[in-house]
Amino acid sequence: MQAGVNNFHKTKKSAAVLKHAIINQYATPFASKTGSPSLNNRVAFIDGYAGPGRYENGEEGSGAVLLRKAKELARLPRQVECHFVEEDPEIAARLREVANVEGNGVTCTINDGDISTQSGVAKLR
Repeated sequence: MQAGVNNFHKTKKSAAVLKHAIINQYATPFASKTGSPSLNNRVAFIDGYAGPGRYENGEEGSGAVLLRKAKELARLPRQVECHFVEEDPEIAARLREVANVEGNGVTCTINDGDISTQSGVAKLR
C-alpha cells in the first residue's frame, strides 16, 4: 500500500466534495430518465473509486450516497444496482460493512482491484 493511502479516507478532500455533489445532484435525474425506457426500469451506478462508503467521522462517502439514492429511486419505481470497485482491500472491507448495513434491498456488488482491470463490471450480469 502506498504511504498516505489510509489517511486519504479520514476526511473529505476537495475531489470527493465535488464527486459527492455531482452524485447528489444528478443521480436522481439520471436514473429517472435512463430508467424509464429500460427493461424493468433497470439502472446501474458504477463507482470505480468507491472508497470506504463512509468517512471515519460518519459522513457519507460516495458508496453511502449511492446506496441512499438507490433506495430513494426504488419508489419511482427504478431497479437501481450499485457496483463498486475499490483497490485497497482494507477500504473495500469497510465499504462491505457499510453496504451490509445500509444496502438492504439494493443489488450491490463490491469488487476488489483497479477499475481498469474490472472488465466484468461493465458486463453487469
